[in-house]
Order: sequence, then structure tokens, then C-alpha cells
Amino acid sequence: MGSDLRYSLINTFAAIDALRQNILFNMQGVARPGFAKKNTHMGLSSSLSYVRQAEAGSDFAGAKPQIAAGPSELHVAETTFSFTQGEIGKRIGELTSLAIKGEGFFAVAENLQPGARIFLTRDGSFHWQDTTPPERRTSDFKQFQLVNKQGLYLLRTQDIDLHPSSPTFLKLKTTQPPAGLLVNSDQERDGTRLGSGTAWLPDRIKGVIGFTGDPFKMNEVQKRHPLNSNSDIAIMRVPLKEFLQESSFGATIYETNIATRAGIVGKSYFEWVRAKDSLEVQSESIENPDFTSIQVEANIQSEVANFVFKNLRDMLDNYNRSLDDLLGLVR
Repeated sequence: MGSDLRYSLINTFAAIDALRQNILFNMQGVARPGFAKKNTHMGLSSSLSYVRQAEAGSDFAGAKPQIAAGPSELHVAETTFSFTQGEIGKRIGELTSLAIKGEGFFAVAENLQPGARIFLTRDGSFHWQDTTPPERRTSDFKQFQLVNKQGLYLLRTQDIDLHPSSPTFLKLKTTQPPAGLLVNSDQERDGTRLGSGTAWLPDRIKGVIGFTGDPFKMNEVQKRHPLNSNSDIAIMRVPLKEFLQESSFGATIYETNIATRAGIVGKSYFEWVRAKDSLEVQSESIENPDFTSIQVEANIQSEVANFVFKNLRDMLDNYNRSLDDLLGLVR
């Protein structure tokens, strides 16, 4: 940091601009399912120049304290995310819309090649995509896989390398059959029972939140019983989730880094249920962020940021004007 006040003001301008970008990010993303509020934390740096060193006192003079002076500036100390439980809204008829009630993330892959990167999201807006291999499109064989709006594939636990010591930790493993949640018929994709034409219950969408028993004869408590659930869908838990990074796929898709990979736990929904965890994955549902609280906080932060920005601009203008006056006197 330079000792010139102008450098400190310019650097503070950059920090306030980062805060304003953060506010805009939250205001734009608050309507997206699974969105988490982003926080920009400020720090203060000082650059001191010693005008006078401290001097000890004597019989004839008192001690002289050290005098230091210098400008201070704001900087962005860190950026975090606030993952708080949003409101679960119903999406009747949208069988592949999923919401997590409790702690955890869906795991999604950028492609289905071994070693593909895996990302995390709480946005459960999924749909079936036709991934039938070109060489088999002339036959009766069909293949559909669950993907999100960005085209990322929803995964099972067996698709993910979960060994921390592995060089491909948190990447896609070599799997056979293909990775992801998939079905092989139009009837399953459309949520109709093969042969009978009877509609499937939303909670039984093709192994996503599937059951071994007949869901038509079970209540909600019975459907969550460990002996009945058989879902392979992966639910990931990240102890340091607030330090996840926003990915290039958008505001609701996160990627891990060295700091956040420590302690990550990945289990199938079936395993979480069997462990008597309170986690729930609900179909025909979506998680909506707390629009009101995020909007109110963003408005307050925006007023503060604009106030500071205006005062910084005035200070810089006055400083430059004083320098011009001083140079005029010198000339």
C-alpha cells in the first residue's frame, strides 16, 4: 500500500465497488431456487510513516513519544456464502423438481467422462434429457438422464470418488452402467407405471427417491423407514460450506477448493435415512431463498455503500484540488 493518500482512496474505492457488486449479485440471484446469499467482509489496512522515534526522558527533559502518521484503506478480507434453509415451495406435476430440507447439496457433473469435475448445488430444478447413444437410436432402446438447467448431470454416490487420498477425489469415477440418474423408457420418464398406466407417486420418481415397497400403501413415516427407501441419489455435506466458490456455471452452482474439501461426506439418500438423519429430499418441490430478508439487507448495504462512495469521491476531489493549488504556488 502506498503512503500517498490518493492510492489509499483508490484502493478503498475498489473495495467499495466489490461490495456494490456483491449487493447486485444478491439482488439478481434472490429469485433463483437454491440461491445462497453472498457476503463480502471488509478489512482495514494502514501504512504508517514514523515522523519521530520515541525518545527516553532525562533529568532535564521528559520522554518523547513515538509519532507515526499515514493513510488507511479498506480492502476485501474474505467472501463467504450464507447457506440457510429456504422455504420449500411445491411444484405440482413437476416430478423432477427436488428440494433438500436440511443440510446438504446435490452433486452434479459437467459431463459423464471419467475424471469429470463435480459441482455442488441446492437448486433441484432437474429434467430428463435424452442421452441415447447415437449408435442405438435406430433400435427400441432409449436412455434419459436427469440434468439441471446448465446441462450438469445429477449423480449417485457410486459415481463419485469419495476417497480423500485419491488423486481423483471428488471427480467422476469410471462407472458401468453410465453414471447419473437414468431411465430407459418413455413411461418411466413421464412418470407412468409400465403396463398398467397407473400414475406413479411423485416420491417414487425412478429411483431418485425410490422405494422398495408399494408407495400407494405407505404413509410418509413408512416411506422414510430404512427398510423401504432405496434411493441412490447423492447428498453431500460440507463442513466449511460458507467458503465454497461460485463456479462458472452460475450463482447456484458451487465448486470446492482445498479449504472446503476437508471433511466432506457423501452418502446416498437411502444411507442418510437409514442413519436416522433428519434430512429430507422432497419431490415436486423447490427450495426458494428468503427473498424479503435478502432484499432488505441488500437495500441497507446499498445505501451505506453509496454514502461511503460519495464521500470518498469528494475526498479525492478535494485532495487533487489541494495538490493543484500547491503546484500553482510552486510554479
